[in-house]
Amino acid sequence: MESYIELENRAIINRGLKNIHNPFFYYMCEKNKFSIDKMGGINYMSIAFYVTPFINAVVRSGTLEEKDLIFKSMLTMYAFEKIESGKRGHKGEFVPRVEEAVRICANVKARQTKLQDATMDLLEQRIQSERLTENGIIILLCEPGEVEKNLAGLIANKIQAKYQHPCYILTKSKGKDDKEYYYRGSGRNYSMSENQDLRQLALSTGIPEYVQGHANAHGASIPESRIQEFIDATNKLYENISKEPVYWVDFI
Repeated sequence: MESYIELENRAIINRGLKNIHNPFFYYMCEKNKFSIDKMGGINYMSIAFYVTPFINAVVRSGTLEEKDLIFKSMLTMYAFEKIESGKRGHKGEFVPRVEEAVRICANVKARQTKLQDATMDLLEQRIQSERLTENGIIILLCEPGEVEKNLAGLIANKIQAKYQHPCYILTKSKGKDDKEYYYRGSGRNYSMSENQDLRQLALSTGIPEYVQGHANAHGASIPESRIQEFIDATNKLYENISKEPVYWVDFI
């Protein structure tokens, strides 16, 4: 979903939410109707809390089979086909594909949350033991398998919000020539930072192999041999950046 601040995007989103025909989307709204109604009914905010995270979880953490089930249920031609239920105690029962998809989607989200929370606990221990908040950017260097690749961005986002620091979660990997090791992963800026372009700040050091993506949410790769140099360089840059939360105001 694009920025809701853009008036054209807002108009398109609002029009679409008033004209829902996607079977899966409709059933998800019905499943979470109580919570959605408490937020004023179907609108961009209620969908952002009670529909979007579930679809996001499937894209990031679902198996190929789970993704196939969910995305087929978004098409009317497949959504109401009867398939066998995988629900415990309901073996042999057949239900519409879209009903099974909504149930599976909730399971995937719960599985993702459990893994995300466990990883967050591990990384928070490291933040505290290594006193990483003393740096301008919290840089978490991980071994392969420590952090699920598709969750790195989500967890970095939680860390930036909690610790009020930009965050990079990087996992060690080999370069193309197998000679140099790199730390690669996801970066998220502190959303209320005075600096509103973490990507450009990182690039300005001249150290990363690449920093690709948006200004405040992107992928990055840093040579292992230059990690400390990158930490020192960004610490120097953050000496001139206020660590107090900044509220950006468009109009008074």
